[in-house]
Amino acid sequence: MKLMLDNNLPPVMARSVHTLVAADGHIVAALRDRFPANTPDIDWLGALGEDGGWSMLTLDQMIMRRPAERLALHRSGVTAYFLAPAWAKLTTLEKAARLLLWWPKLCQAATLVGPGGLFELPVNAGSTLRPLRF
Repeated sequence: MKLMLDNNLPPVMARSVHTLVAADGHIVAALRDRFPANTPDIDWLGALGEDGGWSMLTLDQMIMRRPAERLALHRSGVTAYFLAPAWAKLTTLEKAARLLLWWPKLCQAATLVGPGGLFELPVNAGSTLRPLRF
């Protein structure tokens, strides 16, 4: 799986998780490491869609509420994991640890659902992914 962490998540989190999953062929990248920090969501979503095979992880629930960004996400085919609001209260270390606990389920969902799946990711790794709709 290729997973891009949005700007609302620390780049160190992406780099740390990448270090642990890269041996299995996975890529975890921070948006800021691939695009300028001020790149509009529409542009980077389009670029990920053109590259193919990407998923994204974000705390930005507004992507689904802004018509232009919602359309860009839909057209890109990027599988999107929206972190539930409770994730915002966690430290970077706690977020990284929980992401690693979720990792097998994220990979499975990306494979089973295919491009363009939308999910909300609860804080508790014992929960199930919550499918979202466009």
